Amino acid sequence: MIIVILRLINKTIEGIMSNEALGIFHNTIIPQFVARRKELSISQLEMDEIVGVAKGLVSKWECGIRKPSGYLFCVWADALGMQINLTQKVRNDN
Repeated sequence: MIIVILRLINKTIEGIMSNEALGIFHNTIIPQFVARRKELSISQLEMDEIVGVAKGLVSKWECGIRKPSGYLFCVWADALGMQINLTQKVRNDN
């Protein structure tokens, strides 16, 4: 089973992910989801149905056009047989 480790980093005051966090999300985490989907021979349209979202939404998540909500992110991971682990970020208070 693939384990995804999310680090909660640098959120803005408004609760929107920083550019750095978005980069980590799209460049590190999403490719693991894509690879697992392909390992399972599931198309994006099939994954839309499994997760229960609108047609084409998984494609938009994988391309970075849209971001899944926290709930749908967990549903997506579960549908792929993946586990999400959160770790506390290390603060560098210099």
